[in-house]
Amino acid sequence: MFLSFRKLKLKRLFDCYDANGNGHLDMNDAVVITNRFSQEFGWDTGSFADRSFKGAFFKGWSRMFRQADANHDYRITWQEFQHYHQEASSDDSHFYRDLKPFLDDIFPFLDPDGDGLIHKSTYLSFYRAMCNSNLGEEEAFESFDLNHDGAISHLEFYTMFYHFHMSADPDHASKLFFGQLENTPRKPPDSLLLGTLL
Repeated sequence: MFLSFRKLKLKRLFDCYDANGNGHLDMNDAVVITNRFSQEFGWDTGSFADRSFKGAFFKGWSRMFRQADANHDYRITWQEFQHYHQEASSDDSHFYRDLKPFLDDIFPFLDPDGDGLIHKSTYLSFYRAMCNSNLGEEEAFESFDLNHDGAISHLEFYTMFYHFHMSADPDHASKLFFGQLENTPRKPPDSLLLGTLL
């Protein structure tokens, strides 16, 4: 079973993906999300950037569906989503096989000049498009910019994505990757953690 905090993060991700709010994931959600990206990034409908991004995103979306849609009804329920991610985040090998390719597919669109950096304005556009919210976007950027150089490096971005899926630490900045969480639990003081070992 997922720890409660990891399940809380996963529910936030599910809600982001459930872009039409119908309680399950389907292809229409991917259409809504990719249209938000085109709007945020200023890509004209049918332009090369618009078509290329949608192709990359749908590639990852289809990959997830092949593994998560257990009963092949062309939709992913919350239960199926949990089961898929529990396996996909069970260890590093599953993470790199099942989850990391999503960022590999879309990162080039967040770094169009190829300098290995996501600049602030680009990151905020990503956050708003992916999370369907600007609540907490500045906090997330500052938390992810580990060396405080005004941009998020390729490594910083991937590190936060990794820990969002893999970490059970409620104080880790990666919890903000897909927007703010509700009712985030507090990590017990070290003294309490030590006490459980005695």
